[in-house]
Amino acid sequence: MTMISDALEQTIARLPSRRRHAVTAALERLVPALVAEDTETLEAFAQLAEGQRDVRARNAARLELLADRVRSQSVVGRELRARLGISRQRMQQLRDSGRLLGVQPPLATEYWYPLWQFQGAEVREVVPRLLAGARERGLSPLGLHLLVTDADAGIDETPLVKLLDERPDDVVAIVAGAGEIGS
Repeated sequence: MTMISDALEQTIARLPSRRRHAVTAALERLVPALVAEDTETLEAFAQLAEGQRDVRARNAARLELLADRVRSQSVVGRELRARLGISRQRMQQLRDSGRLLGVQPPLATEYWYPLWQFQGAEVREVVPRLLAGARERGLSPLGLHLLVTDADAGIDETPLVKLLDERPDDVVAIVAGAGEIGS
C-alpha cells in the first residue's frame, strides 16, 4: 500500500498546480466511494486494462458480474428447450402469458431461465402468481429474479427462493409489495 501511495503522491506532486488541486479534490470524493464498494466489483475494476478505468468501464464490470450471477443461477434458453422438448416460439408464448420467467440479462443475447422456478421438469405452481405480482408492481424479470434470490429479502433470515414451496403466499405478498418500499 505504501508503494502505491508514494507513487501516487509523487505523480500528483509533479502535476501543475491547478491540475494537482483538481486531482486531489476528485480523489477525496473517489476514495470513500471505492472503500464503500463491494469487493467483487473492485476486483473486476482492478483487472480492467489501463486506459479503460472510467465510468463506462466500471459499469461494464458491474454488468458483467451481474450477468455472471444470473448465468450461474439459470439455464440458457436453448438448453431448456432441449430439456422440455419445446420450440423457441412456445418458450416465448409461456413468457408472454406469464407462466415462465425468462431473464435477458445485461450483455446477453438470449433468455436465461432461473432455476428456482422449476421443480424437476415442471414450472412451480407459484411462478405465474409471482410473475403477475411483479408485473403489477412494475418489477422487471431481472428485478424479480434478484429479489427472489436476495438473501436479505427473505423472511426470518430465509431467502425467498427457499420459501417457494413452504410459504408461497408469503413470497407472492413480498413480491407484490416490492415497489412499495422502493425495491
